[in-house]
Amino acid sequence: MIVGKTPVETRLAGSVVLLFTAGASLAAFFFLLNYDRTLEHVTANVMDKPTRDVMIYLMGGTGFAFTLAGAIYWMLRGFSEAAVATLQRTARILSPLMVLFPLPVLFDYHWTDRNEWAFVLAAGLFGLGFERTLRLSFDSIDWTGLRDWSARWVRRHPHLYARTPPILLALLVIFVAGYLAYYTILNHYRLKTASWDLAIFDNLMWNLIRGKWFAASPDLGRTGSHIQFHANFLFYLYAPIYALYQHAETLLVLQAVLVAATAIPIYLITRLKLGSSWIGVLFAYLYLIHAPMHGPVFYDFHDLTLAPFWICWVIYCYEAEKKGWLIFFWICALLVREDTSAVLAAGCMFELVSGKRVRWAIIGGVLSAIYFVVVKFFIMPLHRTWSEANSFTWIFVGLIPPGESGFAGVLRTIVSNPIFTFNSLLDQEKLTYIVKMMGPVLLLPFRHSRAWILFIPPAMFTLLSSGYKPMYQTFFQYTSNYTGYIFFAAAVTLAWWRDSDALLGLRRLRVPAALVAMALTATMYSYSHGAIFQHHNFVGGFRQVQFEITKDDERHHRDLYELIALIPPTASVAATETEAPHVSNRRFCFTLRFAYEDADYLLMTIDEARSEPTTHQVVQQALATGLYGLVQRKGNFLLWKRGFSKEKNEQGMKLIGL
Repeated sequence: MIVGKTPVETRLAGSVVLLFTAGASLAAFFFLLNYDRTLEHVTANVMDKPTRDVMIYLMGGTGFAFTLAGAIYWMLRGFSEAAVATLQRTARILSPLMVLFPLPVLFDYHWTDRNEWAFVLAAGLFGLGFERTLRLSFDSIDWTGLRDWSARWVRRHPHLYARTPPILLALLVIFVAGYLAYYTILNHYRLKTASWDLAIFDNLMWNLIRGKWFAASPDLGRTGSHIQFHANFLFYLYAPIYALYQHAETLLVLQAVLVAATAIPIYLITRLKLGSSWIGVLFAYLYLIHAPMHGPVFYDFHDLTLAPFWICWVIYCYEAEKKGWLIFFWICALLVREDTSAVLAAGCMFELVSGKRVRWAIIGGVLSAIYFVVVKFFIMPLHRTWSEANSFTWIFVGLIPPGESGFAGVLRTIVSNPIFTFNSLLDQEKLTYIVKMMGPVLLLPFRHSRAWILFIPPAMFTLLSSGYKPMYQTFFQYTSNYTGYIFFAAAVTLAWWRDSDALLGLRRLRVPAALVAMALTATMYSYSHGAIFQHHNFVGGFRQVQFEITKDDERHHRDLYELIALIPPTASVAATETEAPHVSNRRFCFTLRFAYEDADYLLMTIDEARSEPTTHQVVQQALATGLYGLVQRKGNFLLWKRGFSKEKNEQGMKLIGL
C-alpha cells in the first residue's frame, strides 16, 4: 500500500527503528548514570562481562519493549493506515531519547582532563544530533493547545510577559559580574596573578592618570611606551574609574563588569534579529556561561578581553540604525586595540555582502582597515624601543618567508602561498579550540552562507600561530577576538532559517529545536570547561584556578603585605612575578625575572628567587653590587633595600641559594 509517496512498510520500519533506538538509549542512560565506573568504561572499556551482559540485555529489552508497545497498538487498531501514522508520529516525538545515552559521561568533567579532543568532539556531535532529533520531535507535535494557552496568558498578563525578560537579564548580568569580580579578586589575593600582565596594566594606568604616555615599567623598564606592543588608547576612558581606587583590583572589577555586561547588547541583538525578548535572555545565558569567555577573565587583566563589550554594542547600533551611538561605540572599539579594527572591518564586510546599509558598511570597513594599517605599521613602530623580535611577530614565525620580517611577511605568505597557510591550520589542538568555541552554539556561525566572513581576522590572529599555544587555547584573552561575533552569527543563522521557512511556506520548528539543543549543549560545555557550574578543573591563563582560600593563602598574603607596608609609595620596586601586581601602583615597578633596574627595593618570594633560573641570575647580579641589604624576611618573602645594612645578607643569600 502507498500513502502519498512513502510506502506504509517503509514508514512502519522507520518507526520501529526509532522506537527501538529510543528505548535502548534510555536504558543505557539510566544504566550509565548509576554505574560507578562510567568514565573508565567510556575511555578504557573496563566493564566486566557480567555487567556488560546486564547492560546489553537491559538496552535490548527496553528497546524491544518500546517496539512491542508500538506493535500492540498497531494490531489493536486493526493494522490501519491511521495507526501507522500515529505510530510514526509517536516515534518521532520520542526520537530525542536516541541521543540521551552519553549524557552521564558528557557531564563528567574528568573526561576533559583525560582527553579534551574526545570530549569536545563528542559534545559537539551530541548537540548536532540532539538538535536534529528535536526538529523531528517538535514538527510532529500538535502545538495548538499550548499556543492558545500561551496567547491567553499573555493577554491576561501583558506587563509581566514584557517585563520578565529584562529582569532576568539584569539578574543574570549582576550575578555573573559579581561572581567573576569576587573570584578574580580572590585569585589575586591568593597571589596567583602575575607581573606579566596584571602589573603591566596596573602600572600603565597609574602612570596614565599622571600624564605619563603609556609608561609600563614591568615590561619596559624606565623608558619606552607600551604602544609599541599594543595601541590601547581606550585606556583613557577607563582612567577616571581607575583614579577612584588606584589598585590592580580596580582593573579586575572593571574587567568582570564589562565582560558580564556584554550580555546586554547580545540580548538586544538577538531580540532584534529573532523578535523575542525571551530568546534574547537565552542568548545572554549562553554567553554568560561560555567557558571561552571565563578563561580570559581569570587571566589577569587585558584590554582585548573587554573588546566584545564594545564590538557587540557596535553590532547592535548598526542593526538598530542608531547612527549617533554607532559612531561612538565604533570609535571606542577601534581604540581598544589595533587588531579590533581588523575585526570591525570583517563585520562591515559581512554587512556589505548581506546588502544591509551598504554605504555605512563601506565607510566603516574602509576606515577600520585604514586605522589598522596606520596604527599597526606606522604609529606602533614609531614607539619601538625594543627589537623587532619583541613585536610579537615571533608568534607567526612559521609563516614569515626567507629574507622577510614582521607582519608584512606573514601577509605576503598568506597571499602567495595559501595552501601552505591552510595546512598550518590542520592541527588537532586548533580544531579543539574552534569546536570549544563554536560547539556550544551548534556550529551555527558556520552553517550560514556568509557568517564565516566575520571570523577571518580572528582566525588570522590566532590559528596562524606556529607554536605559541596560548593563541589557540581558550584560557587566554585571544578568544575575545571571536566572542562577540559567535553569538551574533548564531542569531543571524537562526533568523535566516526562520525567514527561509516562511518564504517557502513551511512551518518547521528548527529554530526552537536549535534553541533547546543550544541550552543543553552550552551548559554541558560550560560544566566541563567553565568557571560557574563546578570548580574542580577550570583553567584561566597558565594555571588551574582555585575557588577557595586556605589558611596558607591568608598567611602568605599577610606576610607579603607586612613587607609592602615597609616600602614608601614613591620608591621604585623590583619584584618577583606574583608579587609585582601588589606593588605596581607606583612610578616604577620592575619584573625581577628580567631586570632589577637599580630599584630602591627588591621584593621577592624565596621560591622564585631560588628556583627560576632567570630570576635567580638577576637577583645574583643585584646583590653582587653590594648595594642592597636585607630588611626583613617574612615567611616565604624577602625584602631588600638599597643602601640598607648588610648584617642579615648572609642569611638571606643562603635562603635563595647564593
